[in-house]
Amino acid sequence: MMSASTLDISPHLARVLDANGSAPISPISGGLRYPAPSIDEVGVAERVARFRSRSIKAESKRAAIDLAMRMIDLTTLEGKDTPGKVRQMCAKAKNPGAGAPAVAAVCVYANMARVAREAVQGSGLHVAAVSTSFPSGMSSLSLRLEETRWAVSEGADEIDMVISRGRFLAGEDGAIFDEVAQIKEACGPAHLKVILETGELQTLDAVRRASEIAMDAGADFIKTSTGKVAPAATMDVTYVMLCAIRDYFERTGRMVGMKPAGGIRDTKTAGPHGRHEARRRHPRHQNRHRLPRHGQRNSWPRLAFPRLFSHRRQRPRQRFTHANRQRAHQSLPVAALLLRRLTAVPTLMAPRSKPRSLAAKNGSAAAPTPETTQNGVASDGGSKEAVVPARAAVNSFINETLYAPAPESADHVRLEAKYPLFIGGQWQEPTDGGYVKTINPATEATIAQVATAGQNDVERAVAAARGAQEKWARLPALERGKYLFRVARLIQERSRELAIIESMNGGKPIREARDVDLPLVAQHFFYHAGWADKLEYAFPGEKSAPLGVVGQIIPWNFPLMMAAWKIAPALACGNTVVLKPAETTPLTAMKLAEIFQDAGVPEGVVNIINGGGSTGAALVNHAGLDKIAFTGSTEVGKGIMKALAGSGRQYTLELGGKAAHIIFEDAPLDEAVEGIVNGIFFNQGHVCCAGSRVLIQESVADVVVARLKRRLDTLIVGDPLDKNTDIGAINSREQLGRITTLVNAGIEEGACIYQPPQALPSRGFYFAPTIFTETAQSHRIVQEEIFGPVVTIQTFRTPDEAIEKANNTRYGLSAGVWTDKGAKIFKTTSALRAGVVWANTFNRFDPSAPFGGYKESGVGREGGVQGLRPYLRFE
Repeated sequence: MMSASTLDISPHLARVLDANGSAPISPISGGLRYPAPSIDEVGVAERVARFRSRSIKAESKRAAIDLAMRMIDLTTLEGKDTPGKVRQMCAKAKNPGAGAPAVAAVCVYANMARVAREAVQGSGLHVAAVSTSFPSGMSSLSLRLEETRWAVSEGADEIDMVISRGRFLAGEDGAIFDEVAQIKEACGPAHLKVILETGELQTLDAVRRASEIAMDAGADFIKTSTGKVAPAATMDVTYVMLCAIRDYFERTGRMVGMKPAGGIRDTKTAGPHGRHEARRRHPRHQNRHRLPRHGQRNSWPRLAFPRLFSHRRQRPRQRFTHANRQRAHQSLPVAALLLRRLTAVPTLMAPRSKPRSLAAKNGSAAAPTPETTQNGVASDGGSKEAVVPARAAVNSFINETLYAPAPESADHVRLEAKYPLFIGGQWQEPTDGGYVKTINPATEATIAQVATAGQNDVERAVAAARGAQEKWARLPALERGKYLFRVARLIQERSRELAIIESMNGGKPIREARDVDLPLVAQHFFYHAGWADKLEYAFPGEKSAPLGVVGQIIPWNFPLMMAAWKIAPALACGNTVVLKPAETTPLTAMKLAEIFQDAGVPEGVVNIINGGGSTGAALVNHAGLDKIAFTGSTEVGKGIMKALAGSGRQYTLELGGKAAHIIFEDAPLDEAVEGIVNGIFFNQGHVCCAGSRVLIQESVADVVVARLKRRLDTLIVGDPLDKNTDIGAINSREQLGRITTLVNAGIEEGACIYQPPQALPSRGFYFAPTIFTETAQSHRIVQEEIFGPVVTIQTFRTPDEAIEKANNTRYGLSAGVWTDKGAKIFKTTSALRAGVVWANTFNRFDPSAPFGGYKESGVGREGGVQGLRPYLRFE
C-alpha cells in the first residue's frame, strides 16, 4: 500500500499558496536584461549543411551511438500513469532484454518518484522527475519550488523544468533567471535540466539567449523541448545551443550538458529511416499537404513561423559518385546498432594510432617545446600562446571523432602522357620549345608532360589568331553567343572530370574545385554568351568594334576560372585569343582546348600555348597583339606596363592584394569567424583578394581570436581529393619556400604565431593554417602579399582607425566589413580604397559583378558590363 503523499498532491503544496494562488518570492536578478545576440540564420544553416557532407570513421560512429544510447530516458508521461505502469517501465529499464538498448534513467511525474526509486533500487538507474508544472510550466513559482523540493525528497536524482516561454518572449529575462536559479537551489543535490521548448521561441537569437540565461542561473543541462510539441530539436537549434554551451564553458570553466528531445516510441522508430517526427509524421511526408475536404479551404494547419525547408530536402544539381569504399570505413547498419548493446565499443578517449598533435606524436601531452618546428617555421615555444588544459579537455571528443577518408575517385579521368601546343584548332608539336613535367603538389608525382612554346611557337599562335579574327568578328553576334553557350554546356557535362584535374594539378580541395570553381566557370561562359548580341544595349549611344587579337596570361591559383574570366568576354566581343596558362597548372587549360574542339569553335579563335616567364615575355612583346590581359604578381604587372608604354596596345592587369577584413564589435561573431576562415584559408590562401589582414575591434578581439584558434583546430589539412579536406597542398615547392620565409620573418619581428597542433602529410607541399597576433603595421607579414594560409590580426578602437589601417597599404584589391549596422556598412565601405568590398561575407563572386583593384592591385575590371569595355574599340 502506497502512502497518500506518493499518489496524491503533496499536502505541503497547499500551505504555500495564498489567496491568489502564489506567494511572494525574493528576486535575485534585479531585473537584468540580456543583450540580444545577432545570429545569421542563413549562415547557421550553411554551416549545418556542411556537417552532412562529412564522412565519420566507423569507430567514431559506434562511440557516438553508444554515448547517445547512454543518455536515453525511458518514460511514458501520459498524465495517467499508475504505480503498476511505472514499476513495469522500471523493470524494462533494468532488464531491457537481448537486442534492446540500455537506458540511463527513468523519467516520471513527481508523484511517482518514490515508486520509481523503489523499483530501480540497486540497479544504478537514475530517477528523473518532470516537476515544476510540466509540460506547461505556467503555474506560480511558489508552487513549482515546493513541487521540486517534494520530488527530490521522494527520491528524484534530476528535476526537469520548462521555462515560462510567455515571460521570456515578453523580454522578462530577469524573471526567467530568478525562476531557474531558485528552482536550482530547491533541487539541492539533484541535477536540474532546463527545457527551453525551442519550437516556441521563434528565432535562433531567442534560443541562444534562453540558453545563456538558463546556464547562468545554474542549469546542469539544457534541453530543446519536451517532445510533446512540434519538433524543436532541429540541427540549426542544436548547433546554436552547443555553441552557447561552448562559449559558456570558456567563460566560466563549468560544463553544462545538452540534450535534444527524443520522442522514440518503439524499436521500429529507432533507426534514422524509420524515425517519426512531429507526432509520428514521417520525414518523407512532412513537406506534403493534404487536400482540403469539400467545404474546406486551406484546412491544413500552417506553421506558426514559416521558413525555408531544411537542406535535407534539397538535391544537388549534379550527383557525384560515392567516395571509394574503404574496408574499415563502410557504412554502418545504424538501425541494427541501436537494437544491440554496444558493450564492447572502445571508449571515446582511446588513443589514436596517428596522433594529430605534435606533442602527442612525441609521446608527451605537454605544450610544444621551443625546439618544436612545423613547416620549417621556427616556434617561440608557446611563450605568448599558452596551452589551456580546459580547452584541450573540451576538444578531446572532437579530436577523437576523426573523419573517415572520402577520396574522390579519379578512375574515369583521361589524361594524355604528353600535351602539345593548341594552335589553329590543332594539336601541334613545339618547334623551338620542349616538354616539361607537371606534377601533383600533394604527392610530388608527375601527372603529364606539357609542351613549352618558344619564340617561333608564339609567332605561329599569334598568326593563327590573326588569321581567324576577321572571320570571327564578321560572324553574326548571335552565332558567337551560341558557341559560347555550347562551351558552357560542355563544361557542365564534364565538370566532375575538370574539378578532379583542377584539384590534382593545383592542390586545392576537391570541394572547392567542384562547388566553387566549376560552377563559376560555366556561369561566365553562359553570362557572356548572353551579351554577345546585346553590346549595343550595354553601351548605348556608342559604336563599338572588337580590338582584334588578345594575348592573355593567367596564374596558377585559379587556372580554369581565370581562363573563363578572360576568354569568354574576349570571344563575346569578337576578338580571338592566345592564352598562356601558368607553367605549373596547364592541364585544365589543355582540357578546355578539347572542349573548344568538341564545341566546334572555328580554328584559330582560341590558341593555348604553355611555358614559363620567357614564353610570357615573348607574348607581351609581340607587336601583333592588340591587347594584353594579365593576372599575376604586382612585380610582373609593372614590367608589362613598362613594355607596353607608348605602343598603343591596351592592357588590363589584375595584380596582388593584401585585403583588410574588418570585424566590428556588433558583428555576429561566429559568422565573422567563418568569414575569416573562408577569406584566408580558401584555396590555401592562394587568392589575390584573400582577407589576409584581419582588423578586430578591441572590445571583442580576445573573443574572436579565441574562437578563430578553436576553429583552426578543426580544419583538416591533407589530400586535396579527399572530400573532408579543408586545406589542400601548396601549389609548388617555390611557393612553399616563400611562405616559410615570410612566416619566419614575422616571428623574427616579434609577432606571435599560432598553428594548430597537427601532423602534416609526409609527402607533398603542405603548410599549416597560421595566425599572427600582436602584429604592427610595419611588419613584412602585414605589408607583403604572402599568398598562403597565413593571416595577421590587428586591433582598432574606432571606425576611423579601422579605415586608416585598412587603407595603409600599397594594394587596393578587396576588403570585407562585418557589422550589424547598415549605416556603418555604407560609411565604412565607401571610405575603403578597394575595388571589391564585401559586407558580412567574403569571397563571393558573380559573373555580372565587376572585379578589379586600385593602386598596385591592377588596372581595369573583369566581369560584368565593365569587363566588356576593355575588349572593345569605340568610335
